[in-house]
Amino acid sequence: MKLFLLTCLISLMGFSMTACSYHDYDTQHYVTPQDLPVQQHKPGMTLTPKQKRKIQTGDVLILRVVPGAEFENELDLTVNLDGEVLVPLIGWVHVEDLTPEEAAEAIRKPLDKDFLVDPSVSVRLKEASTRAVVLLGQLKKPGTYEFPPNGKMSLLEAVAKAEGFTDIANISKIKVVRTMLDGSQVTIRVDAGKIISGEEPDLGLQESDLITVPESLF
Repeated sequence: MKLFLLTCLISLMGFSMTACSYHDYDTQHYVTPQDLPVQQHKPGMTLTPKQKRKIQTGDVLILRVVPGAEFENELDLTVNLDGEVLVPLIGWVHVEDLTPEEAAEAIRKPLDKDFLVDPSVSVRLKEASTRAVVLLGQLKKPGTYEFPPNGKMSLLEAVAKAEGFTDIANISKIKVVRTMLDGSQVTIRVDAGKIISGEEPDLGLQESDLITVPESLF
């Protein structure tokens, strides 16, 4: 009898913990796409005409310096994981999160101070680093998917790349975890059913968005 009661108690505790876990998941703080502050952009996302793309790790830059024997030809510089490029004469220079114009000035100052007389420095982007989003959960082909050449991709377009939802996907509670420019993260709750029906607009994705499609419990 005691063993039976103990078994029942353990079962009830397990059910309670499961219910609490689901409750916590379902009530954690979310924002809707409409609540997102539009002025906060992650570097590398699609920008408005007034905004300029900032340099990212993995980018390949073209550096041109006049005068200087070390800079007789244009140089290709790859931004390393620390956000730096190796420049002749002055060494490593941090350029991540700078515009090409700002990077040129960051290189020009030490050259002008110690090595060259009033140098002219220009930096331009030769090759952008790969931009992608990650899709997890109830998708037929979860994985990492790159943005197309135009730099734009919506949630449903990303789902299409993953060959669609599975039969047990809960498409009304999709989570999109997004890292903002200040390093903070927001979790966006998206109802793909309303997007498909035309009740809500599709969500534009940003670089490094993490999309999770949960399983329908019922």
